[in-house]
Amino acid sequence: MIKIIGAGYAGLSSAISLALAGESVNVFDKASFVGSSELENFKAIRNYDLDVDLLDLLKSWGFKLDSNVFFPINKITKFAPSGRKMTVFSENGKPLFYTIRKGNQQDSLDMQLYEQASSEGVKFQFSRNMNLSSGDILSVNAIFRNISAYGHLYKGVNVNPHEILFFMDNRYAPNGYLYLIPFGKHEIVIAATTFDMTCSLPILLNKFIIENEVISKIIEGGFMANTFTGSAYCNYPKTAEIRGIKFIGASAGFVEAGRGFGVRYALQSGKLASDSIIKKKNYDYLWKNAFGKDLETGLKRRLLLEQMSNDDYEKLVLEDIINIKRYDKYPGVFKDLILSSKISSGLTDWQKKYDLQKIFS
Repeated sequence: MIKIIGAGYAGLSSAISLALAGESVNVFDKASFVGSSELENFKAIRNYDLDVDLLDLLKSWGFKLDSNVFFPINKITKFAPSGRKMTVFSENGKPLFYTIRKGNQQDSLDMQLYEQASSEGVKFQFSRNMNLSSGDILSVNAIFRNISAYGHLYKGVNVNPHEILFFMDNRYAPNGYLYLIPFGKHEIVIAATTFDMTCSLPILLNKFIIENEVISKIIEGGFMANTFTGSAYCNYPKTAEIRGIKFIGASAGFVEAGRGFGVRYALQSGKLASDSIIKKKNYDYLWKNAFGKDLETGLKRRLLLEQMSNDDYEKLVLEDIINIKRYDKYPGVFKDLILSSKISSGLTDWQKKYDLQKIFS
């Protein structure tokens, strides 16, 4: 019996993959049910950098997911602090992202994964607060904290269901960013994320919603359905296997630090952890080969973002509209800074600070 601690995306992904290979799996979670530990909200899963479409990739892993719970995003509009904007659009109709619902609703990704895991024979024990060292695979919420998020879910609005809005502005999200994610035409999440764990994010987000003309116009006629908050951490660990325990998803810090994407890494790391058991392969080799470079590059961008002013953000919005194939996140001097020795030494210090060995010492 393989024990997985945590029934989030990563844990469910691993459980399904192991069960499909004929393994007996028991999943433990301290929450009362799948998706119940966090209020309903929406997440974006990056798709534009994959060789195949995300839905086809998940299908190839054996996941049986209803495509209707994934909403395609074909463009993202980025706003500088001054209000200038740049729209990045997809090529050949391939979505840039997919948005999904998080929570215990029937059309949430959580429930889709849980239902398949249950149908494959995975056993679940909820309301169980397990010792972290008692599992084979660890998929708990962030062990460390260096990212904070706060947001509102609105219903009854009218928006373009295929467009994400992204705002860079230190007045409202110091060392972070703000975003609007749609889930269909009539539901949106407006949230702020910051790497400054000391700032009053709820106050700043509410101020942004009132003062930003784009956002205030969108929510006219709609209503706030709930408010959510959370924290996480990003990392590029030297190893994600400690004492034979495989850390996956949020527990390993598998979050793209520059922009906060983590759902795909959660699903992928869960699958890779199961592959390492089934095929007797080195887990660190598998995840580093699959997305390690992305994590490293993202963490370097994160270290650069901590130094950026609103004037710097203005320089990132260069064109009105651009194809994703031509889009460069960090042009010119910023690219040189990412490669600088200061950023490289910062990465080394980061890995020491968030060394997973510490949790068992």
